[in-house]
Amino acid sequence: MADYTDLIRPNIRDVKPYIPGKPVEELRRELQIEGEIAKMASNENMLGPSPKAVEAIRETAEGINYYPDDSCYYLKQAIADKYGVVPDMVHVTSGGVELLYNLGQVLLGPGDEAIMAKPTFMVYPILSKLFNCKSVEVEGKRFEHDLLRMADAITEKTKVIWVASPSNPAGTYNSAEEVDAFIKKVDDRCLIVFDEAYTEFVDADDYPDTLHYLKEGRRICILRTLSKTLGLAGVRVGWGFADPELCGYLRTIRINFSVNLLAQAAALAALKDDEHHRRGYEHVKECREFFYRELDRLGVDYLPTQANFIFVNFKRDARSISDALKHRGFLVRPGWVFGTPNHMRISFATMDMNKRFIDALEEVLEEEAIETAVKAPVTSPRKMLSSRPQSRREAARIQHHRRNRGSRKPSNRIS
Repeated sequence: MADYTDLIRPNIRDVKPYIPGKPVEELRRELQIEGEIAKMASNENMLGPSPKAVEAIRETAEGINYYPDDSCYYLKQAIADKYGVVPDMVHVTSGGVELLYNLGQVLLGPGDEAIMAKPTFMVYPILSKLFNCKSVEVEGKRFEHDLLRMADAITEKTKVIWVASPSNPAGTYNSAEEVDAFIKKVDDRCLIVFDEAYTEFVDADDYPDTLHYLKEGRRICILRTLSKTLGLAGVRVGWGFADPELCGYLRTIRINFSVNLLAQAAALAALKDDEHHRRGYEHVKECREFFYRELDRLGVDYLPTQANFIFVNFKRDARSISDALKHRGFLVRPGWVFGTPNHMRISFATMDMNKRFIDALEEVLEEEAIETAVKAPVTSPRKMLSSRPQSRREAARIQHHRRNRGSRKPSNRIS
């Protein structure tokens, strides 16, 4: 095998690649699970794609021998009309992540700084490594963006501030009042990128309208995507709202034909599918209330969310819990990938799947409690009485577990 070490740029050697959620088929092969697997790790729309988008793909498929419209002319026009901007303020990309890479290409270089929250969407620090600049991480008290402290971190080297709202992985957001104070404090000293990939799920009354700041001439860029409420994650369509001058620079470095023919057709149709958008929005609201209620019942801490996922805190290393759920056919996003091993990000699924997930989680937590009790040292009779199991059922399960420790196989809860 050839050695390429001397050819690779030093900063690229240090890049930690993005860790995507595992495909269902890979998990099936790994664990040899024959039943249904619930992928609750990647914040996808479990109601499926927009039916109008699917029909548009079918109608367009016979034309895939032709290159797509590189300018995305009709799609840009449709987005501009929908949101009340001029087409030159729209930069269409192959998913929101391509927009982030395009921004990194035109903004970041050696010696520059990029400010971000901690933890945050994993692509932001990857971009810093990729373009050999410095990541400046600012922690919030409860995983929110501490916007004023982020503004305080600006130096003459700062090129961009990444603001995910709602945030990923936490699902938190910043109010209109907070954003207004932040924009005034930044005072156009750098570009602010509002990553609003999950904005279609927001129901908070005080969520900011960032687009009006762009229309006022502020140095901001706003990311949007069709991957979420409209369910087009698999065809990859996103865009940025930005000043026409910045959009011009972004167009010069983008990959030609990156938004393919089927993606453009699907996006044009999906933008008109208000009914599917409404269904996705209402479904997520129902899921939030369900998870709040059930996690409260189980005594599991969580952050209120404005996204289609929820960030939970087990207050101990949660990797064993994630692994146990995986063996039961539930794939979630473990917190260690964000540097928060006590946490877990759970994407909302169908209501039936959500209920099965809670059943599985309750079983895992109960077995963990039994395992802890089994391993606990023997105490005095008085202490044993004061700390005895709360039910005969639990006591019987502990005795059974002691007799059969090591012989029990995890069940596949979904069949």
